[in-house]
Order: sequence, then structure tokens, then C-alpha cells
Amino acid sequence: MAASSANANATDKHDGNEYLERSGVGVYIQDALTLLLENRPEHPIMFLVEYFQAADKVSSPLSRAYRYIRMTPRGRPAYLPNLASAFTVLNTMRSGQRPCGLTGRELTKLLYLLSNEFPVDVVVPLMRRLRKFDSDLIDIPTFTAAINACLIYEELFDKLEWLFKGCDPQSTGMITRDRFAEIVQVMELDGDCRKRIASGKRDDPAGKAVLTYRQFLSAMLQLVDLPMTTLETDADPSGQQQQQQQQQS
Repeated sequence: MAASSANANATDKHDGNEYLERSGVGVYIQDALTLLLENRPEHPIMFLVEYFQAADKVSSPLSRAYRYIRMTPRGRPAYLPNLASAFTVLNTMRSGQRPCGLTGRELTKLLYLLSNEFPVDVVVPLMRRLRKFDSDLIDIPTFTAAINACLIYEELFDKLEWLFKGCDPQSTGMITRDRFAEIVQVMELDGDCRKRIASGKRDDPAGKAVLTYRQFLSAMLQLVDLPMTTLETDADPSGQQQQQQQQQS
């Protein structure tokens, strides 16, 4: 009886392993647990649910790259490996055999996907500043700089929206020019902000008694010079940037 039970358990285990190998579920489980340990999300159960929901759908390389970038906040240790994975997904042929080259067109699509809720378009000026066009091949330092810049814009817009609402307690959708001047004065008291203002272009909304949110955004974007909007990036996930610079010099 015991031998029969042991044989049944062995058969069930063999069938289970065969199913995992045939279905590929084991690969997904291993990948999910690896990402969970690397990213350490605040809500691990929801993280796993979203992972398997996405894995159950037929996704494009663009959507997979987007998920890698959104998997963890910028600045966390897992962010750079995720960024490298996103680049690899877009830079690899469908067969997965060899790189096919990421173009400016695909990078533009990804940037629009990341910035679809931004109050203003940042993709066109960003690509212009990077001097990249649709047909150009994108290397990983350029990819890193573009994604970082887009996410920095996102953080800036969140803070500016919070600031504008704080200066508009009645929710009128406008703030006075005097209030805008007070904001600039406070920013000039901060060392880091003062450096950004000094390198930016001051757009004094003279003659405007009040500013709408869009006018406020425009003035602030002219005022503050954002980092990471050029190829000068302090984080290259592949470690290739320094090597390329040495080769060019």
C-alpha cells in the first residue's frame, strides 16, 4: 500500500514537472520571483497579479519595455537593470536571436507612452535636443538619457501641479502674478533651485495680472533648466558610455 502511494506521488510529481516544462509556467514563475526580489515593491501581491495579468496577454515589445520602466521608481537600485531590460526588448529581433537596432521612431513611441498624461508635449523638444530622428539608431546612453529626462519631467509636473493648487485654494484655475513672483523668490533662496534658475531663461509674465495653469507651467519650464536632457547622464545601465567616450577621444 505504501509502495503504491509512493509510486502515485512520483507519477504526479513527474506529470507536474512535465506540465511546467511544456507550458512554460516555470519560466514565468522564476521571472516573477526574480523581479519581485529585485524591485521589492510596496505591494508584492498586487505586483505579482499585474505581472501574470500582463503575461497572459499577447504584448508588443513596446508594451513590455514600458512595463519594465514602470516596474520601480527612478532612483531605486532595480531601476537601471529594468532600464537595460527595456532597451534589450526593443533592440532585439522578434526571434530573440540578435540585436536589430532601436530606432528613433520606436523611442519616440515609448516616450509618448510614458508622457501620455503630461500637460504639455515634451517629446518633440526632447528628441530635438538629443538630435535624433525617426530613422536614427539609438544607443543605450541616448536611450537612458531620454527616459530619465521624461521621468524627470513627470516628477516636475507632479510638483508644479501640487504647488499651483496650493497657491489656488479656491480652485479658480488661476494665480496672481504677485504670487508667481513670491514662488520665484522662494526658489532663489534654495541653493539647488538658484543654480537651475541661473542656467534657465527667465520668462517674466509682465503685464499679466493672473496666470492660468498652462501659463504658469510655461513660465516655470522656461525658468528651470532640467538635468538629464542631454547625452550627459550619470547612469549608464550597460556601462558602455565611458567606453564609447574613451574610444572617441
